Amino acid sequence: MDDLARSNTMKHLILVTAAIIGLSGAAIAGTKKSGHHSYGYQPDERGIEAPSSQVDVETEIKLRRMGLSADHAHWGAWAIRNRPYSSCGEELTDLMMVYDKGRLTHKLVKVQKVVEGMVRLMERDSPCTREEVGAPDPSQ
Repeated sequence: MDDLARSNTMKHLILVTAAIIGLSGAAIAGTKKSGHHSYGYQPDERGIEAPSSQVDVETEIKLRRMGLSADHAHWGAWAIRNRPYSSCGEELTDLMMVYDKGRLTHKLVKVQKVVEGMVRLMERDSPCTREEVGAPDPSQ
């Protein structure tokens, strides 16, 4: 990939990330201002946990399809939900946005090369291990 294409891809990633952060900040501010976190039906704890685990499983499967190892995909899905501002959570969110953008624009072949490079870097740098994301020890 030439420098211009890489530069344009990085600029796009930064703009998309900034837009998402801005929108999530506006949504959080709106819920704090109104004092309501949702309207209408309030599920009990079991109703909240079940969809979260389903989302984690779907995210883990998606990350495995992108090429992440089983361990990184598992703890990465955990980090996206529980520690979204960790380096693992942020990098995987960017990775998933790039992948989804390629699928939506039917340019998956070009985007796949970018995704493969990002996956190789993540596997090498290991930001998505249990210790790195700060997950509790499952044996305790």
